[in-house]
Parts: sequence; C-alpha cells; structure tokens
Amino acid sequence: MKTLLLWDAHSGELGSSRPPLSTGYLAQALEDASLQYDVIDIKLGHSEKKIVDRIEEKKYDAVVITVFTVGHKSFLGFLGRIKKRFPSII
Repeated sequence: MKTLLLWDAHSGELGSSRPPLSTGYLAQALEDASLQYDVIDIKLGHSEKKIVDRIEEKKYDAVVITVFTVGHKSFLGFLGRIKKRFPSII
C-alpha cells in the first residue's frame, strides 16, 4: 500500500511551522509496518494540480490530509475532487 500524507496549509495560522504530531504518528506507523509513504507540506507551494499530478504518477492507494478546523472546508472540496478523479483511492 502506498500512502500520501498531506499536511494542512492552514496550520501556520495556529502559530506553528512544524507538522502536526498526527502526521508524524501516521508516518511512523506506516514506517513500522514497512508500508510506502510520502509526505507533502502544502505550505511549500505545492498547488492542487501538482499534488493531483503526483497522485497520478505515484499511483497512491490512500491519501491522508491532516486538517485543522480552521481550514477544513477547503480541504473537503479538495478531497472530493481527488476522490472523483481517483475513485479507488481511500
């Protein structure tokens, strides 16, 4: 299983430039299970198109986004567009 972990672009509004602990815990669990994963920090300028292109290129089985309440609406739409384009992704 190949998993893509996305880190919420709005987390900086909460005063931290570090990834949320949940992203780290998920990455470590995937590592411990010897599963393939990548992490993308959206704040580094990765556009939605760039992320979708990467999903297509890498053939991920799952996409996980760590979202804080402050940015959840924009990410629900993004996840919906990913699911529509890649229906087999969980």
